[in-house]
Amino acid sequence: MRISDFSIKRPIFTLVTMFLVLILGVVSLLNIPLKLIPDLNPPVGVVVTSYPGASPDEVVEKVTKPLEENLATLPGIKTLTSTSQESANFILMQFSWTTNIDEIQSEVIQRLDQTQLPDEADKRDL
Repeated sequence: MRISDFSIKRPIFTLVTMFLVLILGVVSLLNIPLKLIPDLNPPVGVVVTSYPGASPDEVVEKVTKPLEENLATLPGIKTLTSTSQESANFILMQFSWTTNIDEIQSEVIQRLDQTQLPDEADKRDL
């Protein structure tokens, strides 16, 4: 009860103290760097292929399977997921964390160039 009695008897002191605490809190909040999510560059590669006018089955047979066969043997690859739909294909490659993505990028581009795709198919690597 002594704190409440002191606060009631000296309201100006209590208000000034509370403002100082609030000001210090705001200054601390603005000046202390908080980094909750670290900068990560996950070793992931994506290949998007468009094949205008092709059915999903045609995309699977002429685009997805040849690309998967060439990309599945990349060193350090962990998972290879592909999605085929009408006129398009999407391949997601996840590599192990020890894989250097800069080194593997040139090999992915080389294997994409080696893959025999229909002339109408347009491939983009990301």
